[in-house]
Amino acid sequence: MGCSMASREDMGDMDLSGLMSRIRGIEIVTRRLVDSILQGAYKSRFMGRGLDFSEVREYIQGDDIRCIDWNVTARTGRLHVKKFIEERDLTVMILYDVSPSTYFGVQELKSQFNLRIASVLMFSALLNNDRVGLCLFSDRVLKYVPPARGRRHVLKLIREILVQEPVGRSTDLNSAVKFMLKLMRTSGVIFIVSDFFADFDQVYLRMLARRHDVIGICVLDPMEDDLPDGGYLLLEDSETGEQMIVNTSDAVFRDAYRSEMERRKKHLKTIFRKAGADIMFIHTGEDFVSAIRRFFIIRRRRGRT
Repeated sequence: MGCSMASREDMGDMDLSGLMSRIRGIEIVTRRLVDSILQGAYKSRFMGRGLDFSEVREYIQGDDIRCIDWNVTARTGRLHVKKFIEERDLTVMILYDVSPSTYFGVQELKSQFNLRIASVLMFSALLNNDRVGLCLFSDRVLKYVPPARGRRHVLKLIREILVQEPVGRSTDLNSAVKFMLKLMRTSGVIFIVSDFFADFDQVYLRMLARRHDVIGICVLDPMEDDLPDGGYLLLEDSETGEQMIVNTSDAVFRDAYRSEMERRKKHLKTIFRKAGADIMFIHTGEDFVSAIRRFFIIRRRRGRT
């Protein structure tokens, strides 16, 4: 469990015209961010599922080595690969954290940053003609929108995020994961957008990752990683409400805090790795499109996509 400063911005009531204006603004900005390199970057690693065999041809540099037909290769003495025709029916699901800890940020609220990330993923799915759905959760599942295609559907998902008020005092990722285990039967890609300020059961995550390509996107404020030298500050755990006054000018305290956050991130990486899933860390204010692109390039080199 991590501590956040006692800071929360009230989004206020938005009338319908203001809400639609904000959604259109998000669409305009997001579409500029979604380029051909990012499109399709989330392709599932489940090679062979949803693919129809077409033919065998000689290997060309850059072909996926997993498609090599070893029988034909042995018979001809030259590398051959199996060619497939892809059935375009990929499902992308976004598990989106709206718990209180996401309403923290020094320069930008994590909730606002999360929305931009989710919007890019949604429009990437739109441009690839993939189905995309949404599951909002905090201490329980709050809203589920089944996967569908089309621009109007994507704008609906963005609206659902915008109008969702923060509910509860904690984060229960287990409830969202178990919910998806029951509902999402066909293999797809599941993004979990959260700060992961919660304990969760690795067993359920492993069960989900056996069936789907699971990718965690952990969004943190830079201050949550490294406290500044700012004297005495009141810190509040936004998940529990517990408060404490700390002396951030104490170098020993700052080092201990930094070490604890590093330990927490290593623990998260271990949990995801053992579950057969992936996780990436992004800070608010960061060029998240480039960060996501780099992440998928590394995955591709590892043969995960």
